[in-house]
Amino acid sequence: MYFDKVSPQVWDYKIGGYQVLDKYLKSHKGEEIDYSHFQKVIQTLHKSLEIESKIAKIEIN
Repeated sequence: MYFDKVSPQVWDYKIGGYQVLDKYLKSHKGEEIDYSHFQKVIQTLHKSLEIESKIAKIEIN
């Protein structure tokens, strides 16, 4: 199984200096991947980017 249509923004998303998806895959190297969980992580990062974009548009006076 593989994941396609993962945007570069989602793939490059970092938390604490770590690229989330890359870190997840590397930390589970040699293990069977829980694809359902990994897909939820991708969706969560995508939604986080949407929310962050909306927050960035808020003008603070």
